Amino acid sequence: MNKGLKYLLQLCIFLILKNSWSFSQTVQENFFNLNLSDSGRIIENRIILDIPASDYEDMKSTTGQKISLRCKRLIINNDTIKPEQINTRGQTTLQFKRKSLGITLYSEASLKHGMETELFKKFSVLNLAMDKYYSHNRLAFGMMKEAGIFDLFYSFCELRINGSSDGIFMAIERPEDWAKRKERSPFILRRGYSHTIDKIKTDKKIDRSETKKYLGYYREI
Repeated sequence: MNKGLKYLLQLCIFLILKNSWSFSQTVQENFFNLNLSDSGRIIENRIILDIPASDYEDMKSTTGQKISLRCKRLIINNDTIKPEQINTRGQTTLQFKRKSLGITLYSEASLKHGMETELFKKFSVLNLAMDKYYSHNRLAFGMMKEAGIFDLFYSFCELRINGSSDGIFMAIERPEDWAKRKERSPFILRRGYSHTIDKIKTDKKIDRSETKKYLGYYREI
């Protein structure tokens, strides 16, 4: 290799290293100057649940099947409310120690989301089993609400069981209740895995021929 080419190669290497060092310094400076303060919304709801210790252990250890919980005390946003039924729910989330819950009440509970407050006798508390769902669910429900497609109520909440925090969950209106309340839907179909029909709910006023018609629409989709 001649001296001129060798000198040019050394100069190129020097400039690459110099620029890399400068870029690294800039990245580090920008990183340490980041404002990482919490500017987000506070968790707006708190649910306090007291259950027998044996039920709590069963809830954590039972996988793949739903169980009912005996409730000694239930407080939702400072209101003590008598529950009709509390049970674990879901599909995949039943495999985790921290379970999603379905809650049915004798009287209405108040849940908050920003400027919005709704009253519910039935709602779900989702355990957001994997970290990605904290953002995925929030984005999906928010986008569908803005698009006017599926604006069911949802909000984050802290769930405390037997005096200890179980973490952040998502309190959410049941989709079938939203369909009846918001859309006045006479026919509700829940799709299961592999395009099977998991559940069907119909208004008492519609007859079998209408049910058959709606099923035909679903199969066409």
